[in-house]
Amino acid sequence: MMKYRNYFKYSIFSLAIIFVLLVVVFVISYTLINVGSSKYIYNDVNKLPHAQVAVIPGAAILLSGDLSPVLRDRVDMAIAIYQKGIVKKILVTGDNGSLEHNEVNPTKNYLLKKGIPEQDIFLDHAGFDTYSSMYRARDVFLMESMIVVSQAFHLPRAVYIARHLGITTYGMVADRGHYLFYNSIREMFADVKALGNLLFDRQPKYLGKVIPIMGETVVGDTSTSTSPLLDMIRVLAPAKNELIKSPFVVKGEARGNWYFEASFPVKIFDANGKQLGSVVAQAKSDWMTTDFVPFEAMLQFDTSITKTGTVVFQKDNPSGLPENDQSISIPILFFL
Repeated sequence: MMKYRNYFKYSIFSLAIIFVLLVVVFVISYTLINVGSSKYIYNDVNKLPHAQVAVIPGAAILLSGDLSPVLRDRVDMAIAIYQKGIVKKILVTGDNGSLEHNEVNPTKNYLLKKGIPEQDIFLDHAGFDTYSSMYRARDVFLMESMIVVSQAFHLPRAVYIARHLGITTYGMVADRGHYLFYNSIREMFADVKALGNLLFDRQPKYLGKVIPIMGETVVGDTSTSTSPLLDMIRVLAPAKNELIKSPFVVKGEARGNWYFEASFPVKIFDANGKQLGSVVAQAKSDWMTTDFVPFEAMLQFDTSITKTGTVVFQKDNPSGLPENDQSISIPILFFL
């Protein structure tokens, strides 16, 4: 009997030590992150410093397809910041980890309905968590300054991560209602994870091609810096860095002289330059015009061994002359 009592006391003591250590870790993480970011977080939009971009972190989408209250509050605040001229662009970042789960496109549609110009909206489909979103903001979108728009329970962590990654970052509180207490509890664990990510310099699952967010024009999610091709073709799908799998619908609109006999080729390549598939995109209306004509095609392709790739939309060139070759490329991500 004495043996079992000693074992029980030892177990209780061990559990107590583990509990105390966990509490210490949580307190240290919370203190470091909140103290380190508090002076950069604002409640008054009129006191916000100017920055290049307002970043909207992803949150839940309702079954109806509408934005959840948490996400809607973030987007509405980002719109207010943009309309005041405090930022030039808006980056929507979130989890598009499957075809069924997409946090970014509904947000983009909401922004468009609210009058935000499409050329000022950028999408990050691989922002699977806050750390990945901030890391990609720096390394993929080459952002130097930004305002993260989120709730008070989330902002300290986002601002702390971004600043430790070298981005001049401010936070704008988007609280407009009462949120689940679960969110605050979740942050305790997320703070510990954030410090671990920074300590070990974790690289996000996806990076891909660089897409400078400043000085770049976006038309229907097709982007380039100075190319006159923007006045020739507008790609609506795929979006930049969208996760895709075969088969996939490509669509958009192109001027009539981009086609020949109402069609033009679309090809898909992996990161090594290997062609995985191709399709002929067909005009959906009369192509004998210089106006924009919609196109659509179902693109089937082989399985990729690389995480990233490119979809290339080529102007039909029956002459074969190099001077008539034109194309525009959209970076994408593959489901592996």
